[in-house]
Amino acid sequence: MALCTGPFFRRVADRKKKGMDVKITISARDGETGVGKTSLAVFLGKYLNTSSKPYRADENATYHIGEFNALYDQLPRGSTANLEEAEQLDARRSNSNQNVETARTWETRRVDEITSIMTLPSVAELDRRMERLHNFWINVTARGQCKIYAAHINDWTHDVYYEGLQQFRWPNMDDDEDYQKLVRMKEKWNDGDDTSDWVREEELREEYERELEQKQQSMRDRIVTSVYEKTDLSQGDVGGALPDDMQIGQQRVGQIVNGDNNA
Repeated sequence: MALCTGPFFRRVADRKKKGMDVKITISARDGETGVGKTSLAVFLGKYLNTSSKPYRADENATYHIGEFNALYDQLPRGSTANLEEAEQLDARRSNSNQNVETARTWETRRVDEITSIMTLPSVAELDRRMERLHNFWINVTARGQCKIYAAHINDWTHDVYYEGLQQFRWPNMDDDEDYQKLVRMKEKWNDGDDTSDWVREEELREEYERELEQKQQSMRDRIVTSVYEKTDLSQGDVGGALPDDMQIGQQRVGQIVNGDNNA
């Protein structure tokens, strides 16, 4: 077992004693992959969990942003919540609902005493709002080794700067059951074979817009058919009498009243 002492662990313990949450991001030197970020996340997830319910990868960790935010409502106080592949929250998507909702979760759910751990290739990829909110940054320098920093905001420039706290080594987690579960979850996520009930927000919006367009078109066609059959208006007049955003030409009116809805 790693010797979990030093400034980082004292500060985490102090925050927990005060009923505060802990927000941690884990990255790797030069954005390297395969150096053990997930291994470290599982180790800290277990060690820093102070709830009465043990850490379980299938309950405390996810690759989906929506599920991660929902964990704040599902987990008991003192639990750890892991978000893997957190580069999904990068600055290029800063205005997306996912980024905004996650930042809001971090800002408003501090009293839930959740230890939040996010892994991503480089802290530079993180949405600036998230970087300003996290408490600690851990940079993996080699497999089983990392440097831990405390995040601060300059009072004058409001820029984020980092205070070096300590170097740390953690044990090999390859045989750990929860680590193995998280590895299998990642394989499914990368292969697009995830059976999660959650869908990406963009996919949900596209589906909603398609359904809305179909309903609007169906309503327009019923109006066109009814007006043409019950009045003496020409097909061209019927199409021109519709609201500005629904107006259509004489040919399309003819197709609708003749039942040719696929044209």
